[in-house]
Amino acid sequence: MQQLTFVGEYSSLPWSWDMCYWFLDPLKGVQILFMKGFAQATGCELILWIRFRVILSFLLLGSAVVTCILWGVFPDDAGHFALFFSSKKGFMEAWPFELQNEDEYDNGCLVDGRKRRRSSNFNLAWKKNFNLRWSKLTDAIQPVDWQQIYWERHLQSCLDEAAEIASLPSFSKCIGEIEMSDSILKYIASEKSIHFWRAKYRNLSYHCQEFGCYALCLMLQSVLCVPEICHILRSCKLQKLVLRWIRFPEQVNGLCKLLSQNRETLTSLELIHCKLSSTSVNSICDALIHNRKTHGILHFSINASHFDETDPVALPSGLVSFFSSGRYLYSFKLCDNDLGKNFGKLVFHTLLDASSCLSVLDLSENKMTGWLSNFNRRSLTGLQASSMVGKSLQSLRVLSLRGNGLKKDDADNLRYALFHIPNLEFLDISDNPIEDDGIRNLIPYFIEASERSFPFADLNLENCELSCDGVTQLLNVLSTLRKPLRSLSVADNSLGSSVAGALGVFMGKSIQILNVEGIGLGPCGFQDLVEGVTEGSNIVNINISKNRGGIEIATFLLKLLSGGSDLVSVNASYNLMPVESLDIIRSALKIAKDSRLGRSAPCNIHLVLVLFFLTAGVPTRSSNDEAASYFFSHPFP
Repeated sequence: MQQLTFVGEYSSLPWSWDMCYWFLDPLKGVQILFMKGFAQATGCELILWIRFRVILSFLLLGSAVVTCILWGVFPDDAGHFALFFSSKKGFMEAWPFELQNEDEYDNGCLVDGRKRRRSSNFNLAWKKNFNLRWSKLTDAIQPVDWQQIYWERHLQSCLDEAAEIASLPSFSKCIGEIEMSDSILKYIASEKSIHFWRAKYRNLSYHCQEFGCYALCLMLQSVLCVPEICHILRSCKLQKLVLRWIRFPEQVNGLCKLLSQNRETLTSLELIHCKLSSTSVNSICDALIHNRKTHGILHFSINASHFDETDPVALPSGLVSFFSSGRYLYSFKLCDNDLGKNFGKLVFHTLLDASSCLSVLDLSENKMTGWLSNFNRRSLTGLQASSMVGKSLQSLRVLSLRGNGLKKDDADNLRYALFHIPNLEFLDISDNPIEDDGIRNLIPYFIEASERSFPFADLNLENCELSCDGVTQLLNVLSTLRKPLRSLSVADNSLGSSVAGALGVFMGKSIQILNVEGIGLGPCGFQDLVEGVTEGSNIVNINISKNRGGIEIATFLLKLLSGGSDLVSVNASYNLMPVESLDIIRSALKIAKDSRLGRSAPCNIHLVLVLFFLTAGVPTRSSNDEAASYFFSHPFP
């Protein structure tokens, strides 16, 4: 039995019961309480030098690996902690085998001539702490440093709670004086600690001062965008900033001061639900540039916001300067802002004039019918063509024009505009009523683009009011391209079963991702697909949901899974399959598994199904439960 001892500048402090420490075994839920800075621990002696205030997580090694969480608020001085181990009788042998890599040491961590092991085990402990507090978010993020993301998330929780309080009509304090609730404090201090009840440790300013250094990404409500916020967040070195509901000049001023304060580190700025005038846009862009030749912003986004001028004669001068000085600008998004055709035209021409290095341009969900009217056959000859010589967006790879009300003439204009984007790989023109004539206007571009060294690869044509004739013509052309598409979506177009023949031939090519959701194939269409699909298909992901295929869906899946050697995902939901389809699907999966095992290939098919057992042609809740029960009681091999 070795004693757990505290040494360092706090060793002489009167450790008292106003701090509470717990040993917590995350597997068994065992809690061991110790007081006054020491306790008995098995297997090793731990010597700590503590310069931190709140949570310290580490691994205590004995008969089992135990996570130790230190709760309490420490005396008032800044700094961090250092953790040291001293060993007796083969302490290192107690470490799990996977942690005994002799090369795993922290760089520059030499204390008393001894190296300290890298903190990968501590990172795991911080991940467990994060999961205890925000279990729903753990799988959504994969940070390298869980300690950093823990305190960043903690600070975000504090700011969110402060925004709710500051939004109340009765609020009259300074932002920094807002007190955090017990529901937040309980995670970083014991309720039995006297510090838990001190106003100083409850104030927002205290949490920002202590944990601001961990915050790389924050989201702020407009009510927090006051001049005081710069002082409160002075320890932050923000890389990403998201702002919501910015509407008034004083909020813009607070935002600009915060942008200036983080100008050297900030790489991403997103404005959501904001009301912006030309003056406010100029102020924001000027704060990012500030007399520099180039700025460091990589991602700039304005979404679901309102511009005072939606169809201006000229862009705000600050935005023009932002584009011209954006040497490192990677993505620019103006989505769901109700912008008119002039705004879109000015943005596109400004980017062309600046020979922007932009890679992603997203102008979705606006009102830009006719925005490319000056790009047409005449623009390739004469005076207009000479003014466009040498102007192109060489770096642009992704262009999204979803939901802009584009029609067949816009598709024709887009064809000529795309010649100024020679390396485009992904085009999204979904939710635009371009109809068959519109897609026919674009076919020459697809043929030309397939001959490039960086071929066009991904096309989204969802809900474009296409018919079977237009899509059949498109599929016939795409099937003959020298370099075929990687992904195609024609979902939510009323195509009917007649398109199945051309679709089956197209699936036999090199297409990898195909979305034909809700195109009305029906049982007849899937029968034709079964005849058209060939073995050795390159399909990796296919969505055939909402096509009312009935039992023919199962037959198609049998053919597809038997021949699709690379298939990993199938979405066949909402096809009204009878329960007897399950035996066919089970056989298909067994064939696919045996085929892959024979080739030593991974069998990781992910099948998404929503099944209905049909009674008199009407699916019922009870019959659906019966189908689901049958499905899970006969597990796939």
